[in-house]
Amino acid sequence: MTLGNILRSESVLESLEARNTEEIVEALAQALPVSESCRKEIARSALASKCTARQTRDHGSTLSCGSADGVSGPMLAMARLAPPDAASVGKKSARIAFLLAVPRENISGHLYPLSALSQISGRKGLLRALSEARTREDLHGLLAGVPL
Repeated sequence: MTLGNILRSESVLESLEARNTEEIVEALAQALPVSESCRKEIARSALASKCTARQTRDHGSTLSCGSADGVSGPMLAMARLAPPDAASVGKKSARIAFLLAVPRENISGHLYPLSALSQISGRKGLLRALSEARTREDLHGLLAGVPL
């Protein structure tokens, strides 16, 4: 099994402009193939939980996890964040954001995807490639083969 099994190309956002974590999580939740009420539940859950974020100097990534009753199995949404404005140059900031959604009744089902995503955050070459990819399909292709 790979990330390609839980990440659909439709759930990849090429250039997300967001001012804060709430906007990022809400946009990623909107990209998931679930009902609107389920998206809201996932976003609320992700924002309420203690999220793990890992960043590298130039091409950092951040990860949020949320759960909902309407999620049948692990699902992933990913966004490449728009470049930071001139005022934030030199500050550490994430360029890639992930939202992992899991069923509320099987929260432990997120462990393999979480492990795979944690390893991605340490692969500077892959993060750089994700930052430089030209299309949604390129972004999806870079992640689709990553094993769980």
